[in-house]
Parts: sequence; C-alpha cells; structure tokens
Amino acid sequence: MTGARTRRARRITEAMPLVSMLRAHGHDCDNMWWTRRDSRHDWFELTTPLSINDRGDTPVNESNFAVAESRIDEVSAFGVSFRYDLWPGGTIRTLVVRGDDAAALAALDTVLTALADSAVLDDEDVARREWDENHPDGGERECRAGEGCQCVYRTHQHVLDVRDDGATYPWCGVCFQDVEAWDDHRYDHRDPRPQPQKPHDEAQMVLFAT
Repeated sequence: MTGARTRRARRITEAMPLVSMLRAHGHDCDNMWWTRRDSRHDWFELTTPLSINDRGDTPVNESNFAVAESRIDEVSAFGVSFRYDLWPGGTIRTLVVRGDDAAALAALDTVLTALADSAVLDDEDVARREWDENHPDGGERECRAGEGCQCVYRTHQHVLDVRDDGATYPWCGVCFQDVEAWDDHRYDHRDPRPQPQKPHDEAQMVLFAT
C-alpha cells in the first residue's frame, strides 16, 4: 500500500508543479528559528501557505482559512489536517494536504490562484465576521465599526434611563451612552432636557436686524 501511495504521489508531483512549491515551503517552515513545531506529519503530507493565529486573527485571514479548508475538504478523499507551530505571540495553525491527493491539490491550486487575484475568497463571509468582531453584544450596546454603521447602537433613538422608582439617570437606557454625547438629531420625545437652540442662518439674521 505504501508503495502504491509513493508511486501515486510521484505521478502527481510530476504533473503538478504546485507540489514542489509546497515541499519547499514546508522545508522553510521547518527551519524557522522563531517557531517550535508542535506536531509531526508523514512524508507525504504537504504544508500549505494557508495559516492563521489560533489565538485570534483578522476577519479576512480567518475567513480565507475557513473557506479554503471547506473547499479542499469538500473534494478530498482524505480530508485536510493541520500542523501547529508555537511562537511567543500565539499558535500558528496551517492547512496540510496529502501529496497523493490529486483532488485536494487541485482545489488548493484554485484557492491560491484566486488569492493571487484578490485578497478575499468570500466577501460575504468576511463581512459577517467583521460584523461579529465589531459587535460583541450583537450591536445593541457596543459598536466598534464607526459612525457609518447601521447597527441598533448607532441608529436607535436615545431614551433616558428611568427606573421603576422614577429616578432618572444621565445615560441612555438602551446603549448606556452619556447624555452629553448624544447626537442632537436623535433626541427622544421622553427626553426632559430642552431642545438645543439651533444657530440662525444668515438670512434670518438679516431679517431680525431689520
């Protein structure tokens, strides 16, 4: 069986230049001085250039890794596996494919070609991950995305926090923002403070002067 695998892997290596590139990449990874290998693999398993930091990575990196893993695993007869490298800033997890798995290698080649043309494999998946990262509570009481976001936190009408005993507190009962930071255009009708005076435009000033 091992001989059959060796012959199959040799034929695939001759037909797909990608295999030689992966072997060279794996060799480079094995010799990086700042990482420590935390896993071992057989000779026929190839290290891909698709890695993430398991302690947390960017939404784009996490998305590309997950999408690539899914696409390769879907066609592979053996599935994907991983290699783990430890370094002071985290744990690097890297996709690994078998050198005798032609379907997995073809899928990997397609993924790498797509990434050479675009930095993102799936725009919708990245957007979903970015939303989750910027809205740890679902967007109700916190938003890290910026003023242009359309989550509830950014767009809701502020309501003063009024307790059952009638006590009023100086923050919004929905998002807990301080009333001093409220947008003038998002006052709620239950806000007991007077509406701020808007500055008169130049035409009004001329009219008042006459």
